[in-house]
Amino acid sequence: TSMVGDNPAMHRRLLEKFLLSTTEQVARIVAAATEDTASAGNVAHALKSAARTVGALQLGELCAALETAGKAGDATLCSALIKELPATFTVASQSINKHLESLS
Repeated sequence: TSMVGDNPAMHRRLLEKFLLSTTEQVARIVAAATEDTASAGNVAHALKSAARTVGALQLGELCAALETAGKAGDATLCSALIKELPATFTVASQSINKHLESLS
């Protein structure tokens, strides 16, 4: 919260935007992973930073591992990590939604 201070409206917009863009990014990673590990790694890189910014640390760690595997061209590891991605994102989004409810 130090980045947005004590402005609940700004905080809410940041989190809502994160949820919206992350839903798209997760879908892009899953789609890219089967044939293009480098693309999956690049999207995971962007998502890693955003996840860490909003405090979704488990999602950030998974994205960091996925970025490394993607850049290394390790399709087997990418596939394994991507299987964890939807559930990890769901946990993060539930936590964020709960936080958003507390802001209103």
